[in-house]
Amino acid sequence: MHNKVLIISLIVATVFGYAVFQALKLDSKLESSKDYFQTNTILKTLPDVSFPSFSDGKTIELKKIQQTDKLIIVHFWATWCGPCEEEFPALLELTKTVSDKSDVVFLFIAVNDKRKDIIKFLKKYDALKSEDFNLLLDDELKHQKFFGTYKLPETYLFNRDGSLLRRFSGAQNWMDPEFLEYFKSLSRP
Repeated sequence: MHNKVLIISLIVATVFGYAVFQALKLDSKLESSKDYFQTNTILKTLPDVSFPSFSDGKTIELKKIQQTDKLIIVHFWATWCGPCEEEFPALLELTKTVSDKSDVVFLFIAVNDKRKDIIKFLKKYDALKSEDFNLLLDDELKHQKFFGTYKLPETYLFNRDGSLLRRFSGAQNWMDPEFLEYFKSLSRP
């Protein structure tokens, strides 16, 4: 009887200790990312940030792209993200379908990924050959905070003036007729 009480007490103490440890760890993460959540919890316009290009490492400024007077689609993804891989073929198909209008720019931002993994991933989908595939990097997680992105995949659609039209969180079926109709409604006559 005494052994059972001792074992139960140890289990309770272990579970309680683990819960306290996890709470402290979470508190530490929230404290260290306090400015992350204050930076941009409600995105209204295209942030004035720049990303290195995957192809040549040159800096791409989003505000300069905005000056081209095109719709801008910013998509955060990663090779290690299951939902990202699930939606990727439909998103590539959307770039081919929508980009015929020549007033849409797609920006794919690879988050916290290795170059060799990105190349392997893109080869699987034959995406490296696509002219509509503008690949940027956020390998140190410095820039996604300006969007308020905290989970992948996440996609932002900005109007020609840089105002946010829609935010899509999680994997989407981009070839769904509703999406295609929505993008068609945004095109210029």
